[in-house]
Amino acid sequence: MKRCHIYTLALVNCSPIRFRPIKRTITFQLTHLKIRPFFRKHMKMFPDGHFVLLNSIVDSAGSSGGVTAVAFDSVEELLWTGNAEGHVTSYHGSALTKYTSFQMLDDEVRAFWFSDAGVLALGRNALKLCSRQGMPILSYNFLFEDMQFECLVLNPLLQNVLVLGGFQPTVIMFGLEVAEIVVLVESDCVVMKSTEKMLITGHSNGNICLRNPLNFSLLQELNAHSGSLSDFVIRGSHLVTCGFSQRDEDYSCDPFLVLHDLRTVSAIAPVNVLVQPSFLRFIPSDTDSVLVFGEFQIVNIGSVSDDYIYKIETQGTHCTAVDVSPSGQVIALADESGCLHVFVNRAEPIFVENARPLLMPDPMDISIPIGFDDVDTPLSAVPLPMTGVSSLSEWPAEFSKRTFRRQLPIPQEVLKAMKTTEFVGYAPNVLGMRRNQVSYHLKPPSTEHGGSDLTNENSFSRDENVQKIPEHYRKCRKEYKNYHHIPAMANALYWVVPLRNTLLSHLCSRQFCLSCELSFLFSMLNRNPVDFSCNSNNFIRSFRTLPEAFALGLVLNDKVDMPKENDDYKSLIQNFCRFILRHINSELKDERLLVKPKPKIQPDHLAIQVKVATPNSELSASVEAIETTTPKAEIDSTRQHFIAKDECQHESSALATSSSDITDTTGGIDFLFTMSLENITRCRCGVESAHHPGSSFVCTLSYPSHVLESTEAVTFETILENSLCLEQNTHAWCQKCLKFEVAKHYKRIQSLPDVLCINCNIDSDKVKQFWIAQQTYLNPETVEVDVAEKEFAEFLCSSNRETDPVNVDFVLDEESMDVENTWLPLHMTVRRLQDGRVVVARKRIANSSSPEPEAKDYILSSVITCIETNNSGHLVTCVNLPCNTDRQWFLINETHVKQISHKDAIKFDVNWKTPCVLFYSRLDLEKRHRVEVQNPIDERVFFQENVATPVSSGSSMGCSSQMNQIEPPRYLPKRGDLVAMDAEFVTLNLEEAEVRSDGRKLTLKPSLLLAARVTCIYGSGPLKGTPIFDNYIITREHISDYQTKFSGIKPGDLDPTTSNKNTLVAMKTVYLKLRYFVDNGIKFVGHGLQNDFKVPPEQTVDTVELFRLPRRRLISLRFLAWFFLNIRIQSNTHDSAEDAHSALVLYERYKEMTENKQNNFHNILNNLYLRGQQLHWTIPNS
Repeated sequence: MKRCHIYTLALVNCSPIRFRPIKRTITFQLTHLKIRPFFRKHMKMFPDGHFVLLNSIVDSAGSSGGVTAVAFDSVEELLWTGNAEGHVTSYHGSALTKYTSFQMLDDEVRAFWFSDAGVLALGRNALKLCSRQGMPILSYNFLFEDMQFECLVLNPLLQNVLVLGGFQPTVIMFGLEVAEIVVLVESDCVVMKSTEKMLITGHSNGNICLRNPLNFSLLQELNAHSGSLSDFVIRGSHLVTCGFSQRDEDYSCDPFLVLHDLRTVSAIAPVNVLVQPSFLRFIPSDTDSVLVFGEFQIVNIGSVSDDYIYKIETQGTHCTAVDVSPSGQVIALADESGCLHVFVNRAEPIFVENARPLLMPDPMDISIPIGFDDVDTPLSAVPLPMTGVSSLSEWPAEFSKRTFRRQLPIPQEVLKAMKTTEFVGYAPNVLGMRRNQVSYHLKPPSTEHGGSDLTNENSFSRDENVQKIPEHYRKCRKEYKNYHHIPAMANALYWVVPLRNTLLSHLCSRQFCLSCELSFLFSMLNRNPVDFSCNSNNFIRSFRTLPEAFALGLVLNDKVDMPKENDDYKSLIQNFCRFILRHINSELKDERLLVKPKPKIQPDHLAIQVKVATPNSELSASVEAIETTTPKAEIDSTRQHFIAKDECQHESSALATSSSDITDTTGGIDFLFTMSLENITRCRCGVESAHHPGSSFVCTLSYPSHVLESTEAVTFETILENSLCLEQNTHAWCQKCLKFEVAKHYKRIQSLPDVLCINCNIDSDKVKQFWIAQQTYLNPETVEVDVAEKEFAEFLCSSNRETDPVNVDFVLDEESMDVENTWLPLHMTVRRLQDGRVVVARKRIANSSSPEPEAKDYILSSVITCIETNNSGHLVTCVNLPCNTDRQWFLINETHVKQISHKDAIKFDVNWKTPCVLFYSRLDLEKRHRVEVQNPIDERVFFQENVATPVSSGSSMGCSSQMNQIEPPRYLPKRGDLVAMDAEFVTLNLEEAEVRSDGRKLTLKPSLLLAARVTCIYGSGPLKGTPIFDNYIITREHISDYQTKFSGIKPGDLDPTTSNKNTLVAMKTVYLKLRYFVDNGIKFVGHGLQNDFKVPPEQTVDTVELFRLPRRRLISLRFLAWFFLNIRIQSNTHDSAEDAHSALVLYERYKEMTENKQNNFHNILNNLYLRGQQLHWTIPNS
C-alpha cells in the first residue's frame, strides 16, 4: 500500500516546451514511494509532519515578471530569490529578514549554484559569481546565438566544472578556475541532475539519458513520456519523472509519476496522483518521499478518510519557482506577482544543518557626544560595559518582597446565578469570560494619589464627546466592507467636470480597468443627479486585481487588514489619492488598448449619451426611495436644476464652433492634476549639483518642527507655500568638493495644476494640536458649534433617517456668514514667481480672472474628511457645487446626502472631524477645459465578442481561442423593442452570521453574489424567441457555492481552462452589451429583474409584479408558467434561456388577458393565489 501526502500551493505548467499556464492554484504533493517508518528527529514537529504556511511576503526587488528563481543556500542560513530583471535578494532564517539585495544580471535569473566563495546566478546567455554580500567575483557572457540556458549542475568527476544546459542545441562544460568553456557537446538539455558517478539529462522529447560526466557520452536512455518532460528527481537508485503525453497532435499532462529503477534501467509501475504534476522535489529528511506540485491536499491512498485539503492566496498569479531546503524542513514557492510563500513542518525550522555563521555589518556607533560643559545630561545616558557586578543603584534584596496580583472579587452577576451543592458553588458563565481570564480596569488618574473618584464624571464626559458629533456626520448604516475610501474618493473626483467627461468618453479592452469602472460609476451618478451616493463593488473587484495596490497596502483583507485605528483611514485615503490619479493617468495614456468612439456624434445625440443608466445592480441606486421620503416639489426642482445645468454644459461643448476650445484628453489627465517641478540640490559650497525635472499629482502638507512648536498664529497659506516649495537637508555628492556633503534639496514649481490636490497629512498628535491652536488663535468665540443651528439641522434630518436608505435634506444657508473667518481658505490665489517659488494669498475672487499670467485663482471644491469615534471611523465627502447664482455645499455620507453651510464644510474640530484630502479647482476650470463627451459604447460591442481580450502579452487576462468563435447577432433591437433577459448567479463568499440568545439572527457579513450567466433573447421582430446572446462569465476568484440547483452552473463552467462552454466571456463584455441596450431605449422583460440589475423603471417589465396582488407574496416563475402556460420549467435545475423565454411568453399572456375586456384580471389573480395556497405553491406531480 502506498501512502501519499499532497500539499498544494499553485500549479503552473512549467514544462520545457513552455506551455501556457493551465491552473491558478499552487500545489505540492508529498508521495511516499513505499512503506517504511518515517524517521523524525527529536524536534518539535507539526502533527504527521505536515507543512503549514509560515509567511507570504512580497519580494522587495519584484519586477513585472515576478520571481523567476528560488533556491536555498547550501552553506549559510539564506534563501535566495531572483527576478526577471536580474536582481537577486537573500533572506535570513525563518523570519525572512532581508540580508542582501543587489543587481546581478541584465536579464532574468534562471538558476542558482552555491559554493563557499559565493553564489552563482545563471542567466539566459551569461553567468555571474558574486560574494553573498554582492561583490562580483566572476562574470562570463556566452557569445553563441540563440542561447537559452535553463539548468546547471556541478560535474561530479571534474573539479570546479559546471555543466550548463538549455533549449539551445549545445551543452557546455564551463571551468570556474580557468573561466572558459572546457567541453562543447551537441545536445539539448532542459532538466539536469547529477549523482556521484553520472549525469542525468532530461530532453524536450520526453527521454531521460544517463551520461558519462567526463565526455558526456550516452550510457543508457529511458523513454519516460511520449510528449514532453516537465521535471524529474533522483535519489539512490530511484528516478521519478512527470511530463506530458502526445495525443492527436496535442499534449496532455500525465496524472501519474513514472518510477524507474536505475539498477535494472527499467520502469516500475506508475504512481497515480490526484493532481497534474509540474514540479518534483525530494524531501532530504525522508529518502522515499517526493513533493509533487499540483492540488493542495493530503491523500492517503489506502484510506479516503485521511484526505486533507489546503489553500494559499496567490491573487490569481502563477507559480514560477520552487525549492526545498537541504534540511527538508522548509519549502519555498514564488509566483509571478513577486510574492514568496514559505512552508515549514516544525515550529523552529532551519534551512541548513551546521550552517556557517553570517557575516554581519559592523555595528554603528550610536553614542551621542556630550560637551565638557554639559551639566544636564545624566550619567545613565552613557552606555557602560557589562561587568557582571551588581550596580550600586540596585535595590538590596533584604528590602524587597515578592508580591502577587490581588485576586479580584467575584462579580455580582455570577454570585446571583450561583447554586451551592454541599460546599461547592456552581454558576453559569454569564459574563462570557474564558478560563484564567479577568478584566483589567485602569484607575482614573485622580484616584491614584488619593483623589476623589471621578469615574462617573469621566464616563459622562466621554458620552458628551460622542454627542458633539452631529447626526448627519455619524455612520448612517452598517457597512460590511472596509473600502470606505473608494466611494469617498469617487464622489470627489466625479465633481471635477473635465475629468468626469474624459472618463465618460473612455473605453478600453482591458478586463480590469479602473478608468472604465469609474466611467460606469460616473454614468450612474450622471443619470441620477439628486442621488450623489454610489456603490463601488465592481470597482473594488477590479481594484483588488492590481498587484501595485496590494504592494502599497491599499487592498484590505476583511479580517486581517481591517483598519483598527482612525489614523489608518487617514493614511489609507491619502495613499489611495496618490495611487488613483497616477493609475488613471497611465491607463488613459495607453492608446494600444483604447476603443475609439464612433466619429461625428450629433449634438442632440451627445446630450443623451452623457446621461446613461448603469445596468449593473452594484452600480445603481434607488431614486424611488428618495422620491418617497422627500417632498416632490423639492425633488423636481433639484432634478430640473441639475439636469438643465448638465445639458447646458454638454450642449455648449458639443456645439462649440472652434475645435481648439475642446481639450485633447488622449494624453491622460496631466492637463488637470499634474504640477511640474524642478528638484534642485545645492551644496554648502554654493554649487548646484543637480537639476532634475519631475511632476506630482498631489501636494502633501509639511509641518516643520519650529512651526508646530510656535505659539503664534500661522496661516494655512504659509504652510501651503512651504509644502509646494519644500526645502530640506540631505546628504548628496558634490562635484566640487568630491565627497558627500550636507546639501539643501528644494523644489521649484514650473507650472501649477488646474486642480490642486492636497493631502493634509494630519498623522500625529502634534499636528492635531497645531490645527486646534490655529483655529483658536483665529477667532476663539467661533470655534464652538452653534447649538441652536445644530439642533435645528438634526431636527430636519431626523424624520426619515431610521427608515430611509437614502435621505436628501435641504437646509437654508447663512448668506451673511463671513467665510474669511476660517483658517482653511475657501478661495485663494497662487502666484508663481520667476525663481519657481510661489506666493499664496487669500482673497475674495471677483468674477473676472486674475490679470497676472502666473497667478491662478482657486476655490475649494471638495473635502474628504475622516469622522473619528471611539470605536471606529469612516470617511465622508463634502462637495461645493454651483447652484443658480451661488455655490452650495453638500455632505455625502455613504447613502445620506445633506446640504450644509460653508461654515460646517470648512471648519474642523480635529478631535472628531479631520480633513484628509482637499481639492482646489480653478474658477474657470470648465471654461478652460471643454471636454466633449462621446459615448464609446455602440454596436461594436456585439461584434468584438470579448472586449476584455488582451491585445498584447502585457494584458491582465488570457482567454482561450474558443471565446472568439461566438456568432454575433443577426440584427440589434431598436428603441422600444422588447428583450427578454435572465441571469444566474454564484456565491463568492458565504454569509457570516450568528444567532443571539434571544433567537435573533445577526448578519456579520452578507453573502457576495457574482453574475455567472446572462441570457437575452429577442422579444419582438422576426427572430422573436431566439437568443441575442447567451454568455457565461469568466471568474478567477474562488467560488464558495455554485448553487447548481438554482443556477445550473457547475464547477469548471466558468474556468476557461476547463470549461466546455464556447460562450465564455469577461463580465465587462456582458456589461457593455446590456449598457448598449439601456442607452438605446430597449425595454427589458424578465422575472424578478430587480434581483438581476437596475435600469430605469420605464424600461423594465417585471412579470413578478404583473402577476401580484397588493401586499401579497411574490410568485415564482415556475408556478406562473405551470398555471398560465401549462408548461413545466426548472424541473432539475434553472436555465436562464428557458426562464427568459418563459417570462416573455407570460408577458404576452398578460397582454392578452388585460386587453380582453371580458376578462376580469383581478379575479384571475385571486384564483391564482387561491390555487397556490391549496397546493402550498408546489406543482402537482413534480
